Amino acid sequence: MAEPVAKSPALRALQREDPPAIPSAPGTAASVRSGRDLMSSREDQRTVFVPQPLFAYCTSPDYTVTAALANSTIDSPVRVIAEHLFGLACGSFQLWTGEQDVHSTSTPKGGPALKGVKGWLGRLNLRSKRATAAAAAEHKTRSDNESSRTMSDDSDADPATEDYWAKIRPLTDKERAEVRRCGKWRGAEPSDKFLNIYAQALLTLEKNVLNGLVSPSLVGQSGVVPVTIISHSSDIVQHYCDMIVRAEHEIFFTTNVWEASESSRAISTALKELSQRVIDRGGDKIVMKLMYDRGVPKEGQAHQTVVPSVYTAENIGLPAPQDIPGVHLEVQNYHIPPVGSFHQKTIVIDRKVALLSSNNVQNRSDVGFMVHLEGPIVQSIYDSSILAWWRSFNPRLPLLANPPEYSDDLDRSGFQFGTEHAGVSIKGDLSAMAERSRLRLSRAPSANTTPLNSVTPVRSRSIGSSGRSHSRVASPAGSALNGSAVPLVRPTSVATSVASGSLGPKDLVPVVATLGLENGPPSNTTSSQSLTPVPNGSADATPFNPLVVHAPHDPFPIALVNRTPRGRRGHGDAYVPQNQAWLAGFKFAQNSVFIQTPTFSARPTVAAALDAVRRGVVVEIYADLGISDAGEGSAEGTTNQTVAAYMYAQLTAAQRPNLRIYWYTAKGENTPLSSHTCHIKLMIVDEQIGVQGNGRQDASSWYHAQEINILIDSAQVCAEWRRGIDANQDTRLHGRVGEDGVWRDADGLTLPVPAPTPLTAQVSPVARKV
Repeated sequence: MAEPVAKSPALRALQREDPPAIPSAPGTAASVRSGRDLMSSREDQRTVFVPQPLFAYCTSPDYTVTAALANSTIDSPVRVIAEHLFGLACGSFQLWTGEQDVHSTSTPKGGPALKGVKGWLGRLNLRSKRATAAAAAEHKTRSDNESSRTMSDDSDADPATEDYWAKIRPLTDKERAEVRRCGKWRGAEPSDKFLNIYAQALLTLEKNVLNGLVSPSLVGQSGVVPVTIISHSSDIVQHYCDMIVRAEHEIFFTTNVWEASESSRAISTALKELSQRVIDRGGDKIVMKLMYDRGVPKEGQAHQTVVPSVYTAENIGLPAPQDIPGVHLEVQNYHIPPVGSFHQKTIVIDRKVALLSSNNVQNRSDVGFMVHLEGPIVQSIYDSSILAWWRSFNPRLPLLANPPEYSDDLDRSGFQFGTEHAGVSIKGDLSAMAERSRLRLSRAPSANTTPLNSVTPVRSRSIGSSGRSHSRVASPAGSALNGSAVPLVRPTSVATSVASGSLGPKDLVPVVATLGLENGPPSNTTSSQSLTPVPNGSADATPFNPLVVHAPHDPFPIALVNRTPRGRRGHGDAYVPQNQAWLAGFKFAQNSVFIQTPTFSARPTVAAALDAVRRGVVVEIYADLGISDAGEGSAEGTTNQTVAAYMYAQLTAAQRPNLRIYWYTAKGENTPLSSHTCHIKLMIVDEQIGVQGNGRQDASSWYHAQEINILIDSAQVCAEWRRGIDANQDTRLHGRVGEDGVWRDADGLTLPVPAPTPLTAQVSPVARKV
């Protein structure tokens, strides 16, 4: 069905050959201007680092998709607004909207399967070993036949990545001052390191200003983080519910996976409770937009509207319209075929609160990481969600034309912290909450569990009100998976085990076998017998604390560093804010880099980590044991164990102590074999800069999925995050691997290494990401 034609004066003005001048009264319909008009008004402006058109967009605070949509007719699609504001500057704009790349002369086709892990390892470094004369000739031919900005699907990597890496450099004083102007910090002062990383993310917007999936003037903002939850996914869902029932106007909910589950039933219960509150107070209906990603090939298009008969089906389980008469729910299925997944996980409530999480809505016993954000950065996530919707809204979001007002010099006085914060006070006894969560994550399920969709009365305030009492949706208890202990193994030596063929069951494959080290470790490594065992066995008295209540703080600089989705196969389109922020974090690190991710296998990030280690930076990596990376359309299938062994093999004996790899170890466990997994996605650079959100360090997040992440500049919050992570898992105490990439306990016993299992075999094809 064709999109309706916009008929508002604003959009008619955008289509004129000669756009009108800027009106004196901002906010009127005629104030919506085309990109051509904005560029015309700034044509005499000169810049020293940021390209002039991009600088114009970034320094025009009213020039956003949200503001323009608010001034359009009610049936205007987001697409029409975006095109008139920013145009179709490059092919990737069509790619992430699920459309044919009209500039490309090649026909999309499946990428070739890689020839084993050795082939993958041979192309791992940023300084590509594929740069032979034949490869150069092939690349030249491909460039002649395609637009220079679009990678062929035949490619399994983006050859420009190494060029981008080489160009990352610190800003001069003048450049830093200019980059600082490309954000509205409202009294928060960005550090030099933050601006250096932020600048690299900004440069990815030069050819396509929507490459960051947010209006450029909203990329750099500020905000506060009153609460973070690092716990079982049910605790995160509980916080969702606590915030949902307090909505007064609208909710924008995005997630990768929505499946009928204890989590979905809890959210449905919260929506029913919210609906009843609306009816009781005689207010207007709450408008809720929900986006998920469920690939349905017969639909054939991205951004499909989902009708109630589909979203109320047993496998989804959302409430029917008659069950929530106080809520108007509109649902969209985002999926861009074949591999452009929607990995975004955010909730924006009343344009006041944004929740940025690592977990989906499904039954999984995971440890997740959710950040509760307030302040101007909420408007950035709101704009990003609107842009992702792409079509028209029915009905329109009630607060679209009513943004919160913020002072140009914000401080902590405008926010609540500690137990006075609504998201904390409603939780009741925090010690009891911590014990329930600890039991959920233990091997032995608690006998005193509460059904996820039950309701326990608790008195608390609603968002934006004072003193009003409400009941709350109960804390989801669930039960942990039962698991039996896996016996440890005492090796003779790694090389001997492989040479003798004594590999145990067929589903166990030693790491060295996948690395092709059948004749023993390389000359710059040490055999397992001569390694000093890592002291995995210390006691831990730190209590489990799922709710990180942050100390009061002034708003600090926050930027959105996102990744737009690529529906086509192949590893192109890597030059995006998310990836450049990660690479710049490694390159500008002076002392330390900490990363926790389910998978650590993307070639650029592995190479960047090795580069930092060689410079003397301590790189700590917390990853899951045995999680593999199917590469979203490629055949990488590489495991974290394989990558760990490879990384240590690339370093000298003097360099290896700076690389510290750990396998996720659950709280209370003394081995990395847990009954659940960890899906935290976090990077901390020099204990000052953080990157948190949806993206993980694998091929899918690097090259395909839509991801939302924040780049923060706060030593306090980074320190509190790190303390919370180490309090709520025993990875630091018991998970470290040796300098050959093999985990051992204090007695030198090792773990059996499971064969790589692609994620596509673990979850449904429509939910490959976690």
